Amino acid sequence: MDVKITGKNMDLAPNTREYIESKLEKLTRHLPELKECLVDVNKQKTRSRQDRYVMQATLELGNTILRGESRGSELRNLVDRLEEILNRQIERYKGKAYHKGRGSSLARDMAEMEALVVNEGRITKRKRFALRPMSTGRAINNMELLGHDFYLFRNQDSDQTSLIYRRNDGNFGLIESLPEDELP
Repeated sequence: MDVKITGKNMDLAPNTREYIESKLEKLTRHLPELKECLVDVNKQKTRSRQDRYVMQATLELGNTILRGESRGSELRNLVDRLEEILNRQIERYKGKAYHKGRGSSLARDMAEMEALVVNEGRITKRKRFALRPMSTGRAINNMELLGHDFYLFRNQDSDQTSLIYRRNDGNFGLIESLPEDELP
């Protein structure tokens, strides 16, 4: 597995990098197909010592993405907590895959979405993903797997960009884009 570590607003000591790599490489015991792990460590300018550091990890399993985040004042504790979070994500992923298809990967054709976090009308974070075709059922499974309330994907039936979201009544809603030839 390839572990890529980046630090923002700080320089990571070599022993800290080694500790992060050794802890996260243990995840390959549960998922031998794990290809890449991206780790972002951010030192925030805050008065609160509790949230001084934020560590995020993204695991890429082919076309499936698992994410985890932890906050705290000590980097080693963050790494330990992050490993626990990712282990829970992996168990959830493997459980869903087993129950849905008796061991088949439920997110093999997972679409990746562009997620915008908006604060007072400003775009504060931007993510870019390639959209791969998938069914609405697979999109719902991916949304639940990531723990999000919405999921952007390319609908394999219409080949249009679609958004699945969780409604307040517990059901799901689907927003579909119109093909260019149907635009008003």
